[in-house]
Amino acid sequence: MICFSAIIPHPPLSIPNISTKDNLKKLDHTILSLQEIEEEMYVTRPDVVVVISPHNQIQKKQKDFLINLSKQFNSDFKKFGDFSTELSWKNDIKLASKIKHQSKSNDLDIDFFVDETLDHGAYIPLFHLTKHSPNINVINISPPSENETKDYLEFGKNLNEIVHSSNKRVAIIASADLSHSIQTDSPAGFHPDGAKFDKKIIEMLENKNIAGIANFEKEFIKNSQTCGWSSILILLGAIQNFNYTFKNYSYEHPFGVGYLVGEFIFP
Repeated sequence: MICFSAIIPHPPLSIPNISTKDNLKKLDHTILSLQEIEEEMYVTRPDVVVVISPHNQIQKKQKDFLINLSKQFNSDFKKFGDFSTELSWKNDIKLASKIKHQSKSNDLDIDFFVDETLDHGAYIPLFHLTKHSPNINVINISPPSENETKDYLEFGKNLNEIVHSSNKRVAIIASADLSHSIQTDSPAGFHPDGAKFDKKIIEMLENKNIAGIANFEKEFIKNSQTCGWSSILILLGAIQNFNYTFKNYSYEHPFGVGYLVGEFIFP
């Protein structure tokens, strides 16, 4: 069963050994929210965390959903200048393989790869969420960069069915930064759709308007320069028939990227 689900950003500057005190202070709302949501996830006692990351670098085809079948995962903070932080997690190979095979049988484009080193879109959320659950298993999924909206939702629906048929308690995490074009010093520069995107998606999440998020125009998504829309859609596909409320823990953009921390709370 899905026992927990959340949207988590992946700013490298939220890692103490990468950041400075000043930058950590600028991310204060995000970091405090991550600490709170880690506690909330811990009490749901998940056996497995499925982390959906948009930053896999070895994607073979733009339309393939990718599932990592490495037996063990390691973090690599070295690319951000942190040579001391080292974390590792075991994969739930059996459940990951089941997700791959059943999704493929439902005519979705699925492939697998084997890479022990997780991308930062996966290991930064895991750094924050597994502090008190170091032995938890992890499944790493990467959505395609370009696909039909219905396929993201369908993949999420399949994910829920497979998890529901297992005997595992599963947390699903959509690793997602929102717009990268909010202001003039944003990584992608400024576009007026940047702030509009973040405002709309937060409002629609709070109003459980999955159809509205799914129907965002491609140009609107492109202008926002988000990396999280597909991850969020997969998560929404997985819980679309659940009775939930969305709790917005925090939203801020101190470095020109929208960081949303939010949980889907089940009764």
